[in-house]
Amino acid sequence: MDPKQIQKIREEIDEETPLLEEKTRADNAAIAEWNKATSEKAEAAKEEEKEVKIAEEEFKKAKGMAAKKRAEAAKEEKIAEEEFKKAKGMAAKKREEKMKIWRESVSKKNATKKEKEALAHRLKQKRKLIDAKSAEGTSPKKVCAQSAADLEPQEGTSGTSTGGGVLPNTVCAQWAADLEPQAGTSGTSTGGGVLPNTHRTASPSDAVFLPADLDHVDVMEIDTLRLADYFPPDGQQQLYFDMLDKAKEQKKDEK
Repeated sequence: MDPKQIQKIREEIDEETPLLEEKTRADNAAIAEWNKATSEKAEAAKEEEKEVKIAEEEFKKAKGMAAKKRAEAAKEEKIAEEEFKKAKGMAAKKREEKMKIWRESVSKKNATKKEKEALAHRLKQKRKLIDAKSAEGTSPKKVCAQSAADLEPQEGTSGTSTGGGVLPNTVCAQWAADLEPQAGTSGTSTGGGVLPNTHRTASPSDAVFLPADLDHVDVMEIDTLRLADYFPPDGQQQLYFDMLDKAKEQKKDEK
């Protein structure tokens, strides 16, 4: 190799050496940046892992809390359902108690209505008795005599009909002025037909318990005072009322 070529090579080395140094510095800088980026990447990975783990723990915790809340909610729902059933049962029981009271009130109302109607019927019949006596201008004794005129002595009684048409020991025995005192009583019969010391004959089931002086008894007093002193007990009035109705029919026929 000639000296010129050698010289040229030396010049090229001198020119390229600074470039190599520059390239080396750049390479070292790149390596340093790479190392830094690698370290930062590792740190980021660690941080990510840490955050992921924290997030996972939070998720598990939240999930557990949610499950716990769901369990509590289910428990509360069950309790609420039991309370609802209990309240529903209590409401049904109260309603049944009210229904029972209502049914009892209906029965009582119906019974009271029947009693009222029965009493009203009895009082109506009693007023009819008074009105009939006043309208016909007869005394209780005469009404009784007319009503019983066609009766024969009842079974288990004795005696014969009197001139006034009244049969001893019959429905109208109390009103007969010519009757002797019945068994179990004392004294003698009065002009009004009432036996002394008693409002009744020996056979109460055969007697009508009207006072002899019915002409002087106010209708309202009969309605409000001791009705047992003036009229037969329950079950015996109808016999007299039927007798009175029959007498009225006979009166109409006579007219």
